[in-house]
Amino acid sequence: MSKHDGLDRELYTKAKDAVEYYQGGSGYAPGGFAVSLIECLFKADEINFEKLRKVFPEYAAAVEASKNASANRFVFIHDEDDKEETENKKE
Repeated sequence: MSKHDGLDRELYTKAKDAVEYYQGGSGYAPGGFAVSLIECLFKADEINFEKLRKVFPEYAAAVEASKNASANRFVFIHDEDDKEETENKKE
């Protein structure tokens, strides 16, 4: 079972957009709580990140995807059908 199983896809997409906006990209402007949560997730050590993931799995997944993304592109991790949307752009 993956860490990303059972994510709410709509909330993950919203969280991904908020993280992208937070990092200076496009997306939607997150509210104050979401900004604080995103900051906490980026600053958290491994233990605290996992604690936050239990309560906010979609935001944790979005921050994790952001940290792992190459060229500031995000990867949808929820569905195998989506795979890495950046793979098609690389070819």
